[in-house]
Amino acid sequence: MANLSETPDYPAGVYQLETSDPVLGGPGGIANRQAEQLGNRTAWLKAKIDAFIDGTVAVLKATRLATARTLSITGAASGSASFDGSANASIAVALADSGAVAGTYPKVTINAKGIVTGGTALVAADIPALDWSKIGSGKPTTLAGYGITDALAASGTAVAADKLATARTLSVSGAASGSASFDGGANANIALTLADSGAVAGTYPKVAINAKGIVTGGAALVAADIPALDWSKIGSGKPTTLGGYGITDALAVSGTAVAAAKLATARTLSVSGAASGSASFDGGANANIALTLADSGAVAGTYPKVAINAKGIVTGGAALVAADIPALDWSKISSGKPTTLGGYGITDALPTSQAAVLAPPGKVCSFAMSVPPAGWLKANGAQVNRATYAALFAAIGTTFGAGDGSTTFNVPDLRGEFVRGWDDGRGIDAGRGFASFQADAFKAHFHSTVANNQFGNFQYIADVGTGGTMGGAAGSSWAPNAPFNNGGGGSETRPRNVALLTCIKY
Repeated sequence: MANLSETPDYPAGVYQLETSDPVLGGPGGIANRQAEQLGNRTAWLKAKIDAFIDGTVAVLKATRLATARTLSITGAASGSASFDGSANASIAVALADSGAVAGTYPKVTINAKGIVTGGTALVAADIPALDWSKIGSGKPTTLAGYGITDALAASGTAVAADKLATARTLSVSGAASGSASFDGGANANIALTLADSGAVAGTYPKVAINAKGIVTGGAALVAADIPALDWSKIGSGKPTTLGGYGITDALAVSGTAVAAAKLATARTLSVSGAASGSASFDGGANANIALTLADSGAVAGTYPKVAINAKGIVTGGAALVAADIPALDWSKISSGKPTTLGGYGITDALPTSQAAVLAPPGKVCSFAMSVPPAGWLKANGAQVNRATYAALFAAIGTTFGAGDGSTTFNVPDLRGEFVRGWDDGRGIDAGRGFASFQADAFKAHFHSTVANNQFGNFQYIADVGTGGTMGGAAGSSWAPNAPFNNGGGGSETRPRNVALLTCIKY
């Protein structure tokens, strides 16, 4: 007779004898199978207990550690908690200050971890060159509105105007509103009022903006707005077991050991995911895990535009592009504005440099209106101020009159006069000085006729003063220097004409 062979093993179950099983003894026999399985289990349990007793294997479970230990986190975040295994431990983690001052900034500086380390206001260099279409409102409709000083309207008469004949209203609407009356006689200022965005005035931790970058509403923060937080912020879904937390170096409260001075095998406490770090822990001393935040993918630097992930961590930065800039009011363009037509790319207006060539001071023109246009004076012989009309005085001086001899001068008086080109040495109108007056005259000439009594009474004169002869016919009446036009005509000799207003450019 022999004993059953025992192997330290813990089979999943114990065989049940069936009524159909034959009775078979000996090693491996069905009649001995149940006893072998139970014997194997007994041998397995005895081996475990012997190992506990001689210290070869540490006790698997204890209600708590004999000495409470401190679990701590340092580095990018800090926190600690006392832990003896008798209850769950919670470490309140506080992120280390990044060096940034709390606030709201349009431009931020981040480190390689995607953490904001500073914030500033945008400067001009942050704004890219913009397309003209970005100026969505407030664009002036006049040259003066753009500060252009070298242009005249293409539809004008190539002269400047001191003011508009009819004052106009300059108005702004849309994202901002305002208006001002403007006739060109003085600068105009439009007091702009931004349109309400729909937001209620107040202070909000979270705001909604429209495509123009304007805040349209505010609200309280919700969970999705919050980055990695202190443990106290986790309000739901927290596990209640060590296994739920993945903790392998603690004893469950259901263990049988009262206390343990240390773990037989040191375990590694590690953190992974958004941060990483590890420390060896056997319960014999406090453990500290130096956390290192995982790189977010961002390159350390200063950016006016950043991308963030769901944790609020910056994952990238870039320069602003034109599409990031909302449509701007003209008043936002505070520097760098051109003052010439070419600077704005305007091709449908006449520069003043060309206007001065087309109509320099002293030019005389006739106008089909009774009032002179801006920049012109009636050529009526009037005395005008030398300082006020300095350009005209420099051009004509006192040629047409010295005025009062000191502060005024005369413009030419061309009312009712025909203008004749100055002879200037040609000999057609010899002896004439520039700007001199010439009275009307009738060129000397001869008339002749044939006396014939069949025409009845008539009379004629043939330049009697220069040797001509007078003759007559039957029934005629003799008279020297008698009018040959039968008494008709006027007080002067003139061609057909139209009366226009003659003016001089000043």
